[in-house]
Amino acid sequence: MKKLFLYALVATIMFSSAAMAGSCCTGKKEYGHHGKMKDGTHYFMLGGALVGNGEVNNSLTDMGYGEFSRYGLSLGFGGIRRYRRYIRGGEFEGLFWRRNKTDNNESRFSAGRFFSLHGFSLVSTPNVSLYPLVGIGGGVTSLWAGPRDVPFDSALAIPSQLPESSPLHQLTFLIDLGLGLHFSHPMPRGKPGRMTIGLRAGYILDPVDNGRWYRNSVRLTDGPDSDLSGPYVRLTLGGSGMRNRKECCRPHRRGECKKACEMKKGGVKK
Repeated sequence: MKKLFLYALVATIMFSSAAMAGSCCTGKKEYGHHGKMKDGTHYFMLGGALVGNGEVNNSLTDMGYGEFSRYGLSLGFGGIRRYRRYIRGGEFEGLFWRRNKTDNNESRFSAGRFFSLHGFSLVSTPNVSLYPLVGIGGGVTSLWAGPRDVPFDSALAIPSQLPESSPLHQLTFLIDLGLGLHFSHPMPRGKPGRMTIGLRAGYILDPVDNGRWYRNSVRLTDGPDSDLSGPYVRLTLGGSGMRNRKECCRPHRRGECKKACEMKKGGVKK
């Protein structure tokens, strides 16, 4: 199952990279006719997310560890590409929490979520886009808990007691229901491409009640469900535009990119 999630993550990154590449044409023609031509955007994300980690917190407090907040810091990257009004792309997001420390114990909690995105444009103009998205993907939760200080003799006798022993991991299936809004502006000094800034909001569904955890490929049963479901809000910052000249002029893309290969500063050579 871990290999399956690894393959899904790699596929998502490759899918988003293809979307990030964007259109081979820039200038007015790329954004004309209300987005009917291909248009790609890549971006970084910064925001916050709320997750349902109550069962994990209950297990930690029963063992004498501190609780983690339901609110996590969200950092990630993604890319989308438009085909007329149809949108596809991919995203990867990391969720982070502060370490919990007590006199003798310490715990760390983090998570990653990745999605293949599909949607359509409700509003598509040269400068503004509004679009709903549905994402299908997965999530990985990482949890480590242990003593802050271990006597030297104990560490030699039982190496697994070392503070840097392997964390626990849990895998889950996720669905993303979101809405995106972004604004774009031409690059300064007539450079090709456009700058974009936007806002994403939505809700993550975690429909699988999962109590299985893993440590070094060993399955641990009857554990708490990390539950990565909850709302999120993210600020996106990125750009859109043509592929580089070398990529655009590859033989299998010459027909599509003929005009882009003849591009001059500020427009397309006629």
